[in-house]
Amino acid sequence: MTRSSEAARRAPPVGGTPQTMLGPIVLFGSACYFVFGVVYLTLIGSVYMFVSNCVFGTLCALTWLGNRWRLPQSLLASLFLALVYLGLVNVAVHLGDARSPMVFWGISVGIAAVFLYGVKGQLAWFVLVLAFLPLVQTLKAGPLAGRVIALDAAQVHVLTQATYLGLLTFLTYCFVLFRRRLDEALASVKVLSGLLPICASCKRIRDDRGYWNQIESYLRAHTEAEFSHGVCPDCFSRLYPDIKLNGGPVA
Repeated sequence: MTRSSEAARRAPPVGGTPQTMLGPIVLFGSACYFVFGVVYLTLIGSVYMFVSNCVFGTLCALTWLGNRWRLPQSLLASLFLALVYLGLVNVAVHLGDARSPMVFWGISVGIAAVFLYGVKGQLAWFVLVLAFLPLVQTLKAGPLAGRVIALDAAQVHVLTQATYLGLLTFLTYCFVLFRRRLDEALASVKVLSGLLPICASCKRIRDDRGYWNQIESYLRAHTEAEFSHGVCPDCFSRLYPDIKLNGGPVA
């Protein structure tokens, strides 16, 4: 395998779902279901909300196992967000009235899509986020009207505070995670600057330890550049005077 093909193999794919963002977001989303399941059990005494949240949290966590089968990251992200979306619909339908603060959790799906998809993927999930409230209201007024749990003012207040705290934590978590990934990416970029001692005859470059290196070896070690060699027209005429060169340099 050549050096250039090896570099291409190691290079991250352009576009798509960043694996380094998907894993932590899956972990956070799954943990939120378990935490809020306990909140619903202790606050309103609903065993159904506790069990259903635990089920959705487990299913969300299991999506990450798709990496073992080398499934595409975009597929895993879509499966995870679909489970989150359905779990949030389940919560918003069963708790409170139309003013339930749980509807704001639907926004978290759109926020996660920003970090996991390109522009087209983000737009697709934002459409689903916009449909979240109408879907919840339709289910509450229709087939699931009898499943809505009536909440008193104190319970609504506690759930509102928990929702806003959870969303703030999620936003902070995502942006801190994104900033960390960005800093790591910037740290890995190699840039040459300053004065480079280069031999006027053989064009080798002197490094910081005083050793003279071939220019391509030095640039390969200090940048992300790779080289493929050819022969320019002037050198070709000097090296092969008996061969007529047509059409520019020969590789």
